[in-house]
Amino acid sequence: MPEPQRVTVFLDWQNVYNHAREAFHSRSDAHTLGQVHPLDLGLTLAAMAPAGIERELTCVRVYRGMPDQQHDPKSYAAARRQIARWTKDERVVVIDRTLKYPPGYRHGTSDPALVKEKGIDVALALDFAVMASDNRYDAGILMSCDHDLLPAVERVVQRRKTRGEGPRVEFAAWQSPIRRSPRMRMPGENIYCHWLDQTTYWGLQDDRNYTHPSPADHPPKARA
Repeated sequence: MPEPQRVTVFLDWQNVYNHAREAFHSRSDAHTLGQVHPLDLGLTLAAMAPAGIERELTCVRVYRGMPDQQHDPKSYAAARRQIARWTKDERVVVIDRTLKYPPGYRHGTSDPALVKEKGIDVALALDFAVMASDNRYDAGILMSCDHDLLPAVERVVQRRKTRGEGPRVEFAAWQSPIRRSPRMRMPGENIYCHWLDQTTYWGLQDDRNYTHPSPADHPPKARA
């Protein structure tokens, strides 16, 4: 019996979050809506294998921006709590880069839209291509709509086509019940996309407000 395919899921976190809000929520909804549990998302995608193929989730890689502790200590602390919860399972790996703030930015008074991610797409693209070359996954599922990632995807796809080796590439996207849903597309290639509908989303949702500490963040110490 063949070994299960090793699945690595690559999540462009801000993209995943923003498109979940667009697909299933309104702009006025609480900021916690749109969050999902990365491990549960990864397990769901790994289970959506083509007929006759057995798969096993080996890694969920989450690429995200990290608030700066000096510019926005509250959001920084919330992000640390969120990451700590995600990484309780060793299959979840978080790759973060500090957000970039314009000169004179003041949290609470400056426009938050001025804060930008920098280096996230580069890190994701590099890992996607290098890990494929190193044979670290058999199926790579990318959840993002950032077409800056396409050169890395193309490299992996072309290697599989021309050499007959390397992992299978698949995409994932949210499927809104009421509006057109964006997804990653690669010109000239028919790459399979896993559509995740509203029912699936509800099962993955994480509605915790991480700006508020929880007793679970600081478990009681064992007695001597």
